[in-house]
Amino acid sequence: MKIFHFIIIAFFLNQLALVVLSQDLKEDKTVVIKGGEYILHKVKMGETIFSLSQKYKVERKVLVYNNPMLIMGLKVGETIKIPYKGKLAPQNTRLERKKPSGFIRHKIKRRETPYFIAKKYGISIEDIYYFNPGMKKLRKGAVIKIPQWDEKPGKVVSVDESGAKGGQKPTLPVEDMIVHRVKPGETLYSISKKYNLTIREILYYNPDAHNLRIGMEVRLPKPVSTKNIKEAEEAGKVGEYFIHTIETGETLYGLQKKYFVPREELVKANPVLKTGFPAGVQLKIPVKYLPHTGVKPVNEDAFIKHTVKKGETLYGLSTLYKIKIPEIKKYNPALESRDGLLTGEVILIPKPPVHGIAQLMDAQEEDSARVYEDYYKVEAVIETPEECKPKQNQFFFETYQVGLLLPLFLEANDTLNIKPVEDEPADEELVELETGLGKDTVDTIIEDSTSEVQVKRFYLNSENFLHFYEGVLIAIDSMRRKGINIDLHVFDTKRDSHTVDSIVATGEFRNLDLIIGPIYPNLQKVVADYAYKNRIPMVSPLSSNSSITGQNPYYFQVNPSYSYLLSQTAELIAEEYFDSNFIVFKTNADKNNPEELLVRLCHEKLFNSGYYSSHGDVSFSIYDFYNQGSFGIPRILSKEKENVFIVPSSSEGEISVAVSNINNYADQYDITFIGTNKYHQYESISQEYFHNVKLKYISPYWIDYSSVVVNDFYAKFRDIFKAEPNQFSIQGYDVSFYFLNALYDYGKDFFNCLPYLNVGLVQGDYNFVKVSQMGGYMNHGCSVISYNRDYTVSREREIGLVKPVSAQK
Repeated sequence: MKIFHFIIIAFFLNQLALVVLSQDLKEDKTVVIKGGEYILHKVKMGETIFSLSQKYKVERKVLVYNNPMLIMGLKVGETIKIPYKGKLAPQNTRLERKKPSGFIRHKIKRRETPYFIAKKYGISIEDIYYFNPGMKKLRKGAVIKIPQWDEKPGKVVSVDESGAKGGQKPTLPVEDMIVHRVKPGETLYSISKKYNLTIREILYYNPDAHNLRIGMEVRLPKPVSTKNIKEAEEAGKVGEYFIHTIETGETLYGLQKKYFVPREELVKANPVLKTGFPAGVQLKIPVKYLPHTGVKPVNEDAFIKHTVKKGETLYGLSTLYKIKIPEIKKYNPALESRDGLLTGEVILIPKPPVHGIAQLMDAQEEDSARVYEDYYKVEAVIETPEECKPKQNQFFFETYQVGLLLPLFLEANDTLNIKPVEDEPADEELVELETGLGKDTVDTIIEDSTSEVQVKRFYLNSENFLHFYEGVLIAIDSMRRKGINIDLHVFDTKRDSHTVDSIVATGEFRNLDLIIGPIYPNLQKVVADYAYKNRIPMVSPLSSNSSITGQNPYYFQVNPSYSYLLSQTAELIAEEYFDSNFIVFKTNADKNNPEELLVRLCHEKLFNSGYYSSHGDVSFSIYDFYNQGSFGIPRILSKEKENVFIVPSSSEGEISVAVSNINNYADQYDITFIGTNKYHQYESISQEYFHNVKLKYISPYWIDYSSVVVNDFYAKFRDIFKAEPNQFSIQGYDVSFYFLNALYDYGKDFFNCLPYLNVGLVQGDYNFVKVSQMGGYMNHGCSVISYNRDYTVSREREIGLVKPVSAQK
């Protein structure tokens, strides 16, 4: 039985005895529980496990043994029990935040966070901000005040003999323990992996196991069983709050929109917000404003239904059930949109496949993935507001005017193809534009019905935007078959600002209900201003970098920003690799490149996580390849842990050097390389290397070629245009099909109903989130892409998507 199971059982039994006694607890009391005498102590602001152990002269492990939930941290207002003999300690020994006996002045060093400073001095993050009200965030070199309390204990209590007095090991009943005899070559890490425990858990029961010896007996809790899990489950009232830790880059408005909570409610529940929005502080988020989201398993027998207990975390559930956090989120999609668990909520935990299903998966090896997915299939259930229920019949007689602005260069292409192919394409009358997307002309070979080969030439990269236009046409054809009336107005922007100005001034432009484009951000402002003034939704279909998103409430950015993808990458690392050997591989001395944000976010998420507040076996190192070269790489690699690399750079040359050097050790060590969606475009890097180092990244796009939607689109495109679609064709289809369906289901006022829009797209789903109070929307829908050692590339999971039952495809 693992320690987290022990925590749940012990905590439940403790609470049965403590709940009545602790309701009106104003001061420490003595009680008798299960034959032992204890002090009941309600935790106050400023107190720590260390200060309580000093106050009552009780070892830390004794406190944890008698209050297993302390492994997950000390919480203000929580009641704990302390074994003792004799009288209570005087009440004036308690710590009061309002009256510290003095302060220590601390000068902030580089890379220090509120969490580390609080840990160093044994105080809370809230204490730091409370006694430094002018501090909005930590700055290197700044001096802050650290509150100190003098503890003057009077007559102290002694430890009860049933506790861990005199260094006695904490233990469980004999029937709940197993004995492991250490074999040659075994380490704490290998034993922890064998029994699916953490190193901290092993040391908790075996303090002398720091120095393992061959033949040494190590006592461990028995692995958790399904029977014990079911016994541990209990019904409970869903909690009123969950906990969110403020991260770098977050804003108060962002949390308001993310959790649907009014500003005044957040401030009321978290007074620290009156003085600022400091990274690292934990906030209480009221549950009542969240939309009701649940999941319904298609196969009830495939899951355990776990009711969340007070103090439980995803890290705890991951350890308890021996399942990765992303796997838990996969079957509980509501967890994708919030950080904390809710006390009393029910979480689905997949059981191992029953014997019959396992045999079926073996028998249908080629289709085993489908069998697995069907067995564990869940349907997300969202309460759809009345105003967001589809109203197609209401808008049946509407004719929607859609504007499409693309750099088609129609006149230039016509001129280019008048002359024979053998003639020189140079034409000084053509204005050369800096696209950065390819060469000035593109040759496309076309074979007609007479088997004569023709060559079609395209000006600049306009062929891609003709493909985009063709994708739009297929989407419009599909929507017209559903009964919607659409008039498409196509405008050739020629990637010229004067041309765009003239387009906006036309009478044809004034009556539009939806605008798609322009493509390039430097041409969008005049169109965006017009859309804002006339309340017309405007879609930016390709650019991931636009200042308009934060300023225009009618603007929709389909391609997520690079900073958002980096933040999701840091989330991926914290969830999947929190117990790995994490290595930042520095290839340059530049501290201002965008990828440095990924390093900061990884550092923050790993060290501020609920897991590391109670476990100390984190391995986070920075290797300066720029100065040290390749010779020191073996020294930072681990044979016992998975070695996870990130490179804070987007330079193709630097990434190529890094991957080549890391690839040299891929056969000797377990290595995973976390990158970005730019890496697979780097032609100078061997794709074989990416498979060797198991490249993993987050991308907004992924095509599932087994999908019915994908195959239908490809068949239709080939039938109509007698050609293969490319990425631009697919993007043109997806963008227009999505927003035309929004008009079809909800009419022109569809903004607030997009979370409930159920559309099957070709290369990924959309989830538009408002970026600021006066700003527009950005798509958050992404996928985790993995390069595997068997030379396949697969999508592991989707991120940021919660769909109603009818949306499941």
